[in-house]
Amino acid sequence: YKRKFVIERLNIKQVESILRYHPAAFNEIYQERQVNNIYLDTRSMDAYNDNVVGNSNRTKVRIRWYGETFGKIENPVMELKIKKGLTGTKLSYALMPFNLDNQFTHNVLTSIFERSKMPGWVTETLYGYYPVLLNKYRRKYYLSADKQIRITLDAVMTYYKIADYNNNFIQYYVDRDTVILEIKYQVELEKIAADISRHLPLRMTKSSKYVNGIELLT
Repeated sequence: YKRKFVIERLNIKQVESILRYHPAAFNEIYQERQVNNIYLDTRSMDAYNDNVVGNSNRTKVRIRWYGETFGKIENPVMELKIKKGLTGTKLSYALMPFNLDNQFTHNVLTSIFERSKMPGWVTETLYGYYPVLLNKYRRKYYLSADKQIRITLDAVMTYYKIADYNNNFIQYYVDRDTVILEIKYQVELEKIAADISRHLPLRMTKSSKYVNGIELLT
């Protein structure tokens, strides 16, 4: 399960202060790191449209890696996020390393899929998907004192438009005013997560970085 809060009137330091004094006693874990995603969609933008209309059963396809956005991508992972109602499943598959530069095209990506060790049905499915959006952001990680509930904070979202060919990544948008807080937990911890949400002076909001990026660059 996830509970998401889109925060536009507080900066990340202020949000961190809220977590510091929360009754669940959240502590920062791991190092802050940069998250990078390439989102893929069909020609008819099925993933985008399913999200906008609120289809409860939908699939999001993306490639994720950490660290530098451009250049040699050493450890990319293909992720299929399958949402059914309020719960979600994520399937992850390691991809071959690739270069993200002005030589990056749909054909290059297809070749990467074919050379990576993924189940045949996944590779077959991906033939119908095309890269449409690149984004990156800074992510911080927190864990409650009882180690049951995780929270992530995302800030400085940057979005780049991707075409099939001739990608110079010069069309982009930087959002420095929004912080996204997500509570992540197992289904059986719903009551605990609800109590944690009640102690946050924030309003739960539907939001998708993929949808936001597409609309900001259109």
